[in-house]
Amino acid sequence: MSSNNKLLQRLTQKGDGFNGLVLDGGMGTELKLQGVFKNLNEYTTLWSAAALLHEEGRQAVKQAHRDYIDAGAQLLITNTYACTTEILGKAGIEHRQEELIGHACRLAQEAIAESGKACLIAGSMPPLSVSYRPDLVADDALLKAGYEKIATILEKNGVDLFMCETMTCIKEAAAAVSASRACSSKPVFVAVTLDKPVKAGMKRRRSERAAPSTVSQNLTSVLRSGEPLSELAAQLNEQVNGFLINCCSPEAATLGLQQLLEATRHQKPCGVYANHFEPIPRDWKLDAGGDGSGGLLTIRSDLSPVEYAKYAQMWADMGASMIGGCCGISPEHIRVLTETINSRPGAKTVKTATATDATDATIDKDDHTAKRRSGCNSPGLEGKSPDLVADLDGGAAIEAQ
Repeated sequence: MSSNNKLLQRLTQKGDGFNGLVLDGGMGTELKLQGVFKNLNEYTTLWSAAALLHEEGRQAVKQAHRDYIDAGAQLLITNTYACTTEILGKAGIEHRQEELIGHACRLAQEAIAESGKACLIAGSMPPLSVSYRPDLVADDALLKAGYEKIATILEKNGVDLFMCETMTCIKEAAAAVSASRACSSKPVFVAVTLDKPVKAGMKRRRSERAAPSTVSQNLTSVLRSGEPLSELAAQLNEQVNGFLINCCSPEAATLGLQQLLEATRHQKPCGVYANHFEPIPRDWKLDAGGDGSGGLLTIRSDLSPVEYAKYAQMWADMGASMIGGCCGISPEHIRVLTETINSRPGAKTVKTATATDATDATIDKDDHTAKRRSGCNSPGLEGKSPDLVADLDGGAAIEAQ
């Protein structure tokens, strides 16, 4: 059996400790930190695709891949997130889509070969135009054509699986999954980004404090479209090999992971690769503003590698099969989380643990900041700091708006 097949098999293995795969971290933000982009306009117009246009940038992409592998990543996602005809068209280079996707796949392959380590390559199937904006998702015909073209190029360039990522609505996710299936027999995973969870039933008054054990039961994880995460799982369960939550806060991802595991009855691989950002506005665009600076997102100050690893450990305890990071999560974050989840003595999969069970929270509607008031009451979370539950951009608890 090949090393890659053994890695894929790990996603369905059960047992003590973390038996799944460590994913890589953010690419665009890592390249920006390395000074790859000539100017802000280049970054906000083409984002990570700009690095594929010249040899210096391509070498930086390969080095970033290598840094993630050396940090412990066993699955790389191709640097093709911004290689859609819509994004490339902003610079008049949409005709170079196949060339640039080919470069990106080759760079990931070279990084793995040079590392001498076993590592899978996931072909990125991203939003075709603007991330985080379900209101700007194209019509069915355009989605089908766009995704089938990307999937065909990725398949031609030898990816091991497809990652339909940062999906904002079920329509978008279904189109990306369907195109991947139509173009290849390789595994297909879907990763969605979440909005603030919504509270089921009637609103409770701020003065009425819910019991810690009921907090998560009263909240529903939703996509940025407002569609329940459970509905996505129900509609796509037979079409995908696994589900992930990506590019939202680790707090939102924790609640979402619990609900994904419940929706799939723990019978399908699920995972998380959260981001490092402050809340993302509903009307966000990367190239907003005259010089593009209006689209820059703020990095949180409270997600050091050690703090992020605490979430990773929680996800592993809950039963996640894939754990990594998205925008703003660095190789150092991946190194620390890899060490953390692989060194837990006698760790066992805990199916019901969630950050929302760790706290009795009330919400400040002005800044959506959780005010922690009690300790942990959930299996697998005893002794964890209530401060794990904070940022409410889809965070651990929120009153219905």
